Amino acid sequence: MDVEGILRFEFFRLAKSDGSVRWTSRWKPGLSGFVFGLSESASPAFGKRAVFFATETGGLRALDRESGNILWTHQLPKGEDGRLLAFGDPISDEGAVYAAGTDGAVYAFDPATGGVLWKADQRQGRDQCGPIAGSLAKAGGKLCFCHVNNSVVCLGAKDGRELWTKKGFFFHTPPVALKGLLWVASGTTVSALDPATGALRAEESFPFIEYAEGLVTDGRYLYLSYNGGVSQIEPFASDR
Repeated sequence: MDVEGILRFEFFRLAKSDGSVRWTSRWKPGLSGFVFGLSESASPAFGKRAVFFATETGGLRALDRESGNILWTHQLPKGEDGRLLAFGDPISDEGAVYAAGTDGAVYAFDPATGGVLWKADQRQGRDQCGPIAGSLAKAGGKLCFCHVNNSVVCLGAKDGRELWTKKGFFFHTPPVALKGLLWVASGTTVSALDPATGALRAEESFPFIEYAEGLVTDGRYLYLSYNGGVSQIEPFASDR
């Protein structure tokens, strides 16, 4: 089995046995991808045949995992003011690849061809670029994200239809799916929401932090970053 990853602006596949390079693929970096925190640590999504990742020139790209050949690229057009737009980190399953764009929309792509299966505009009548605060999380067969209007929004993965919105959050980080719940860091609080309804299932305050800057998971624990520090959190029990 090989090892795959991204380092700076190069995607690579290495032989696990001896570290030899199977193939590499580079792309030209742009400037505005950092709206989504895209950098040399950007996270790809892996399918059976392809690996998917956002480029910093506004594209979402699929590479063949065996050869490194480009299968397809979906390029976002520039914004009305000429600004370069970008995708956040994608997520994938057997039927689709999902990504949020700084054009204010959530996309579902055919993983084999790159064709757009559906597009859900989240600007809600606003003129601003990029109302989605970070990348997507998939929980319970639903796509969830944080909106800049201080709410969590959940869409149906099959058609992009809005299922629920829960207001009252202040974000610096996208949500995380873990143990069947949607975890959200807002200010000094971490909350667990039911992905089916948006109902609050658990909540815990961390008064020693100024505000949450990031929330990630390794599949077992949550890791909360804040004003220069990181804490490992064991998912707390539902109390509601």
